[in-house]
Amino acid sequence: ASAAAKELDGLSAEFEQVQSRIREASPEYAALTQPSPLTVNDIQRRVLDDNTVLLEYQLGSERSFLWIVSGTTLHAFELPPRAEIDAAAQNVYKQLTARNVKPPHEAPGARALRIARADEEYRAAAATISSMLLRNAAPLIGGKRLLIVAEGALHYLPFSALPEPDTGVPMAVNHEIAVAPSASVMAALRDQIAGRSPADKALLVFADPVFSAADSRV
Repeated sequence: ASAAAKELDGLSAEFEQVQSRIREASPEYAALTQPSPLTVNDIQRRVLDDNTVLLEYQLGSERSFLWIVSGTTLHAFELPPRAEIDAAAQNVYKQLTARNVKPPHEAPGARALRIARADEEYRAAAATISSMLLRNAAPLIGGKRLLIVAEGALHYLPFSALPEPDTGVPMAVNHEIAVAPSASVMAALRDQIAGRSPADKALLVFADPVFSAADSRV
């Protein structure tokens, strides 16, 4: 045990040395992969503007939390445990990806019926998790741009497609939504592009990509 502990201490020291060399050789890369935590004031000053609100989720075994940060305010709300939120998120993902599932020997009629059932179940599943995650936020985010920092199974959720808790319209109708790994990474990215000139033209791409060699279009 003492030999293993000694080896672990040595590896930890090597790891810290590698991280230090990365920070010295490429501070921009280190800022993205090893971001320093920000205070609320830092987030409000470096990440947010008057039209942007941060929604940050943290999932826990007994309870979860949602922090809502605007340019001038901070609110915190308690949410259900991770298991309950994960199950609801996975249910939404399951219904959304029903078209990607191809059971062997499934007849066309059975497939159409299964997909129609999934579409119907998606509405209820999306309403459930929307109420779970966004009901507390609804009075604080009216018409604002949303910066969402998710965790766990929430990374699989298309927040733009979720219905607003009160109106039922997709979130994308009234909100521009961006997803980030953390507020610290967003601050680092903004620092890095601060001196760049904007592109001369914008590019908008719509695609229907092929992800499998079994795709009928291949």
